[in-house]
Amino acid sequence: MTSSLESRLADELRHEAERVGELPGLAERVVARAHVVRRRRALTAAAVSGLAVVVLFVAFVGGGLSNTSTLPPAHKTPHPSASATLSESLRQLPQGTPPDVDYIVGRQAHLGGSTHMLPSGWIVQRLLRAGDRWVVTAQVGDPEGREAVATVTKQGDVVVLGYAGAGLAVDPSGRYIAWGSASSDASPTYRLTEYDVTTNSVVAGRTLGQPARVVGWAKEGVIALNNAGSGGSPVVWDPQADTLTKVWGGSGAGPTFVAYSRSHHLWVLLDQKSGCGVVLSRVGGTVAAKGCTNRLKDPYTLTPLASFFADDHLLAVASVSMHSVRIFDAQLADTGDAHPIPAGTVALQIVPTTGVHLLVLVMGISDRSPHVLGCVGNGPCERLLDGSLGEQVVLAGP
Repeated sequence: MTSSLESRLADELRHEAERVGELPGLAERVVARAHVVRRRRALTAAAVSGLAVVVLFVAFVGGGLSNTSTLPPAHKTPHPSASATLSESLRQLPQGTPPDVDYIVGRQAHLGGSTHMLPSGWIVQRLLRAGDRWVVTAQVGDPEGREAVATVTKQGDVVVLGYAGAGLAVDPSGRYIAWGSASSDASPTYRLTEYDVTTNSVVAGRTLGQPARVVGWAKEGVIALNNAGSGGSPVVWDPQADTLTKVWGGSGAGPTFVAYSRSHHLWVLLDQKSGCGVVLSRVGGTVAAKGCTNRLKDPYTLTPLASFFADDHLLAVASVSMHSVRIFDAQLADTGDAHPIPAGTVALQIVPTTGVHLLVLVMGISDRSPHVLGCVGNGPCERLLDGSLGEQVVLAGP
């Protein structure tokens, strides 16, 4: 199963490859897609500049296991040296201080003001806060290429809860986490699992007939995407009642999932045919998408990267073709505001911080390394953190 970030890139790159014959002047694309649970994946890097340019690189992570807390606090960690191949568009950005959120760079986990080393060979895909600890999904680097779901304590202790994780979510209270998984035999069984971090036990599970990736936790339960390879049809799993409910109440699979607002209980979906955004206020609802002015679909993406912020009053949506993060209100009206994203980069993650501040994780094409940008208003973003070639950077998501 792919993580949320890698799944998004793999889906979009595969979609790009299918359109090579349709769009003139496109540069060569290199697309990698994991098709089996036990195949180990490395970091997929991509960038689109001009019409489109896509590059893939493989992340190598090494070192030994150490769970010490002797390194400096996360918010005081010095910047890694910028690559000599750092693009001019990135180099011109103002230099800021490291992001004031929990994050992981390679094996270094900057959590709660302390820094710990994760186990050797781990490539973290997702990072969330769950109560008094953190939970991650990570490729663990064993011969089977398994993906682990694990918790990390304030002391840096790592506890693996399960394997073959497909997505990850934490409930609003921070007590429960959920993930998708599949058995590794010839006829895999797909499951959703709910885990109680206070009692350290599995409290609910459901067997499915097809893969499902967990992407969030709504008022009604766990948000999961079926058919993850094609963008996903959103469903909600209620662990207590053990029921699955389609988010879209219309015929067929319906629009694909984009974002969910916990504060206002709003679902943002994308109608792939029209490219229009759809806002639902209840599970099972439908909204006409014809004639919209809020086209969220980008010519070079399958499903937009988006995140609610500013107390869920605004929605940030990455646009590859426009080299920006566009800002919409909660009803998908374009505010006209946008954060310019340097040419030659692609956005991998958008994380809200305080007020109207956003953190945007991008991948640079020239140095093939991750960079964290801090954005506010309409001016240029600051460059807060530069990862090295082969490093995975993951910010703690909402």
